[in-house]
Amino acid sequence: MWLWSDKGYTLFNMFRYNLVEVNRLIKLHEALKGTTQGKKGLSHITRSIVVTLCAAWEMYVEHVALEGVDPLTDHVHTPDKLPLPV
Repeated sequence: MWLWSDKGYTLFNMFRYNLVEVNRLIKLHEALKGTTQGKKGLSHITRSIVVTLCAAWEMYVEHVALEGVDPLTDHVHTPDKLPLPV
């Protein structure tokens, strides 16, 4: 299996761990934004938040998919033996 399961982490805990970076960026954005209204030129931080969040979600979904496929590949040695929906 993959590295994280060897350490006893669950997939969701790995996703939550990756969200730490997202939360740090959100706090940075809030600190730089301040309390006044109006644009502050922080769109680069907003985009960084979105990209980091998407990357964390993508990694989570990919590992969930791999975990679902592992039992199939344990018993099937050639691709033509996989079920058609796969």
